[in-house]
Amino acid sequence: MIKAAQTIFLGILVAGMFPYTIAAQTTEAETVPPQTTGSAADLEITPRVGAGYNSSAAGHDGFGRFEGFVPLLQNPGKDLLFLEGRLLLDNGANLGGNVLVGYRTFNPELNRTFGGYLGYDNRDTGDSTFNQIGLGLESLGEIWDLRLNGYIPVGDTRQVVASNTVESNFQQTGAPFFQGNSLLIPGNSTFQTTTIQEAAMSGLDLEVGAKITEFANGGEVRGYGGIYYYDASGSPNTVGGKLRVEVKPTDYLNLGLGLQHDDLFGTNILFTVGGTFPGTRPAGYRKEPESIWARMGESVSRTASIVVDQQVESETFTGPSTVTATNPATGQPWVFVHVTEGGNSDGTFESPFATVQEGVGVAQSDGNYIIYVRSGAASGDTGPITIPAKVQLLSAGVLQEIDTQQLGLVALPFSNSGQLTNFTGTITMEDQSVLSGFNLTSNNGPGIIARNLDFVTIRDSSITSSSEAALFVENTTGTIALTNTNLTGNSVPALVGTNIHSLTFTGGSLTSSNSSTNGITLNGITGNLSLANGQITDSQAEGILVENSIGAIAISDFEINRGQNRGILLRQVDGTVAIANNRIRDTVGVLPGNPTRDNPPTGQGIGLFEATGTIEITDNEITGTTGVDGNIDTINPENSYLASGQGIAFLNTTVGAVNLNIAGNQITGNANQGISLTNLSGAIAITNNDIFDTTGTAGNIDNINPSNSELFTGQGIAFHNDRLQTVNLTIDNNNLRRNTSRGISLVNLLGEINITNNEIRDTREEMLLPVTNLGFPTGQGIVFTNDRRRGEVVLNIANNRILRNINQGILLTEINGTITIENNRITDTRGKLAVFNQDNLTNLDFSAFTAINDINDFNNQAALDSTVAVIQSRLPTGQGILVGNAIDRLNLTINNNQVLNSGSHGIALTNLRDLVTITGNTVTGTSGAIGDANNGEFSTGEGIFVTHINRRLNLTIAEGNQIRDNFENGIVMIIGEPTGNLPVTAPPRADITISDNIVENNGIDTANSTSNEIRGDGIRVFLEGNAIVNRLDINNNRIIGNRDDGIQISQGELTTAISGNGGTSQLNNATISNNTIENQVQQGINVTAVGGNANLTIANNPSISRNGLEGIFINAAGTAQINTDIQLNTLTDNHPNNILLFGLSGIAITGGRLCINLNNNNSSTNYLLTNNGSTLEVESLADVDMRNAGDVGFTPLINAAVNAANCL
Repeated sequence: MIKAAQTIFLGILVAGMFPYTIAAQTTEAETVPPQTTGSAADLEITPRVGAGYNSSAAGHDGFGRFEGFVPLLQNPGKDLLFLEGRLLLDNGANLGGNVLVGYRTFNPELNRTFGGYLGYDNRDTGDSTFNQIGLGLESLGEIWDLRLNGYIPVGDTRQVVASNTVESNFQQTGAPFFQGNSLLIPGNSTFQTTTIQEAAMSGLDLEVGAKITEFANGGEVRGYGGIYYYDASGSPNTVGGKLRVEVKPTDYLNLGLGLQHDDLFGTNILFTVGGTFPGTRPAGYRKEPESIWARMGESVSRTASIVVDQQVESETFTGPSTVTATNPATGQPWVFVHVTEGGNSDGTFESPFATVQEGVGVAQSDGNYIIYVRSGAASGDTGPITIPAKVQLLSAGVLQEIDTQQLGLVALPFSNSGQLTNFTGTITMEDQSVLSGFNLTSNNGPGIIARNLDFVTIRDSSITSSSEAALFVENTTGTIALTNTNLTGNSVPALVGTNIHSLTFTGGSLTSSNSSTNGITLNGITGNLSLANGQITDSQAEGILVENSIGAIAISDFEINRGQNRGILLRQVDGTVAIANNRIRDTVGVLPGNPTRDNPPTGQGIGLFEATGTIEITDNEITGTTGVDGNIDTINPENSYLASGQGIAFLNTTVGAVNLNIAGNQITGNANQGISLTNLSGAIAITNNDIFDTTGTAGNIDNINPSNSELFTGQGIAFHNDRLQTVNLTIDNNNLRRNTSRGISLVNLLGEINITNNEIRDTREEMLLPVTNLGFPTGQGIVFTNDRRRGEVVLNIANNRILRNINQGILLTEINGTITIENNRITDTRGKLAVFNQDNLTNLDFSAFTAINDINDFNNQAALDSTVAVIQSRLPTGQGILVGNAIDRLNLTINNNQVLNSGSHGIALTNLRDLVTITGNTVTGTSGAIGDANNGEFSTGEGIFVTHINRRLNLTIAEGNQIRDNFENGIVMIIGEPTGNLPVTAPPRADITISDNIVENNGIDTANSTSNEIRGDGIRVFLEGNAIVNRLDINNNRIIGNRDDGIQISQGELTTAISGNGGTSQLNNATISNNTIENQVQQGINVTAVGGNANLTIANNPSISRNGLEGIFINAAGTAQINTDIQLNTLTDNHPNNILLFGLSGIAITGGRLCINLNNNNSSTNYLLTNNGSTLEVESLADVDMRNAGDVGFTPLINAAVNAANCL
């Protein structure tokens, strides 16, 4: 190809040397060319200089250029011999250049130049230097241009830039072996040799172009297209094409833009810019602008830089290789310092050291040194040593593997012998050091010290100390990692650490016995702490103590026996805590020498004090924790303190936010509380725990000398805040049995609370009063009270089994908000059977049961006095459900519960307001006590008992309640305050609905309660004092077989008994309708008023039958006024008369007034209307007998009654 290019080049050159011959061959019809007629000076081509830039193109980088053009010999208007040179500086600051000698001749007839050149090029690529001969031919015309360039590299045209051999795919073929201080690995490798060469390419380019346009000043635009060919040894030849546009707006400035493409170099966009001084044209070219002589001074258009191709050649082969094990972290070979018992030399494999002491003395802290102890026996070292930073001290007693750059993990020769290396003394570890395979014993100082460093690793070792901790860690910023390592402290802790970032313990064990302090002590964790699988026995302080920490703490699988103070104690921690699968037995509570509130007695299985964050306490077994009784000192309250002896205690002095989960624990036989929480807020879940047999202390309350008091304990779960706090609390699926005082006790909580699916049974014990021996009524299943009487909760108590508890099944006092009690089974609450005193019947303060919950409460003399007074009043206890004293907003729902065999009351609601709904419950088998009305006593034993003395109550008892077989009344409610002694600012008001219930067989004897007296109304309603019932709706109930009246409504009965007057109560919009009332011992319906006003409708009751006395009995006496419609009722076989209307004798005109509309009733017996010194009005008196089935009689005579136009 080169020879062909040279032949073509020479042929064009010869043709250019004979322009006249070519011109002679033109036809006569050709246009006559312009003549060059200017002076020699006007046509002279002058020297010039210039500069410019060419962008990157095929085979070369972009470069700047500095150029010169010098005419050597010229005949103006005829020919020119010239010298042109360029200095090139490419984008990589590499120099190059070229120089050429050219000749041009001008043919006036053709107005065309012909020429050729011979040049020399040089280029430095930065890696190679190349030389090249260039030659070319050209012909320039007014319109068309033609150029042919050739490039012939000379000298060393192909040069090696770089060569590299890479070994890869190493395959081990034999066992590693030591040699000197190295570990060698035999094998085979793949070798790849890569050679990079640069080759200068010979080439040829040909282009043809034409003028596209010109400017008025003589500038012009030309377009070119051409092809090129390049070839070099070791490169494929390539043919490409190029298009470019050349713009010369002036004689001093040139611009170019182009595009080229070939298969070797791809596509390149070309850009050039340049300037010359002076211009390329002669001074007089404007006189003959059509003459091509003006272009004789243009630069030769060619590729100015040598085209170079970079060639990459690779050769791959496989062969044997022995590699030195290399540390992938540093890229340097591992260095092994060998120690063998009996060695006496330089630490090489062939001549090992005799002692570890010598080995650590030569190890360097570059991350590559391993001290390898090959003997499993004692090395002869008995003194303390220090492992330098980044040095590994490894014993061949266990499997030792190192990470290598070649193969990953490689097992060391001789490792896994099965015998740990014995060492006596203390080992101090410096930063990033490793200890593995040692049996270390220290009798003077810690076993291992890690201080003021980032991280260390201890694995597969046994560390025993009897002087100080087996492991002492201090001031670390990274991770102390222990794997398969046993830490043993004999009479000392297994582990002591201060100011630690992270410590992880995987495998192995932590053992401490008879430690004079703690079994494990850690202070100042800022990262992660993971401790597992330990045994701590008979420590004289905490089993495990972690304090002043903000990291993530995990403590699991420990067995902690007979520790003093606490099994596990976390104090002043904030972060993530997980305490799981530990067995903590027989922790011993200790009374300090000077106990105070800030220095209380100890005795907790697991204790968390001043802790916040996310905390999980799961699947632990905590048994037999003993405690110390609390102390009350009202003179010096700082000397008061709570009793100890909790299974789990989480106590903060100020409220801390937590995300707490206590789940799956077995907490049995602890002294005071199973779980005790104080001053917490946040999300708290207590689920799936077994809490049995907390013994508690009996406690006592002395309001005369409060310092002689003691707070009762023994709760299964106690959550008491000093002040109201918002929580999201879940207590679910726990099993609480035989705990003292209370199963679940909650104090001062707001927010959302769910108590669900628990079984709470056999809660026992009571606090005894001194001297009087009256029991303070503890023994509840669930207790919840808020002693500040403000704020609201959303409380859900559902699906619990509350069985055989001493006093109340559920006791809620001073709780405001939305409360739902549903689907619970509450049976056999026993309590004290007692009667009420009528003087304080509506002022029942069951909140006194919950007034004393904290040692601070003993400084409240008023609370003490009221509590003692209530207790000494012998309030009846044993209610299945008791809700009392909600004086703020309340929405209470009691739904679908089974309340069986309760003492005193099945459901008792006292002093509530707002909305109360009781639906779908079964209440049977209450026990009670018979009161002597002559002595101002009120019987107990009701199925549902309600009092209301303040503000407004909307009460609904409906939707299928079954109230049967109770000792006293089925449903009783006392609306109003009969004594007039309470500071009631406005009359209490109520809207009452009693519908769709079954109320039967109430008033029966029980095993605990018997009496021959008549008792047991189905429904009993008292209106007292100035109470106002805006609506009373008793409808669609089945009231069967009760031992007193079916329905009894009285106004002023208690008020009269206490104060002598019947009060001013109002019964408005009262309706008794659609009820079945049968087989009562006494009246079916009994309405009696000695004061106040009543508007009552008794209508559409389908069966008021077979009752022992009157079917309907209405009595208006004293100052009472009753307006009533009695119509459309069916009365059958009642005795002696179906309806008795009776005015009290001795009252004259100012006495009772009864207005009755008796209409369309159907009775199998007669009606008797009686006026005894009062006022009797009968609507449509004249035909009252005709409007009812059955005879209507009057006593004394019909003229005792007066006609009324409309009673209602």
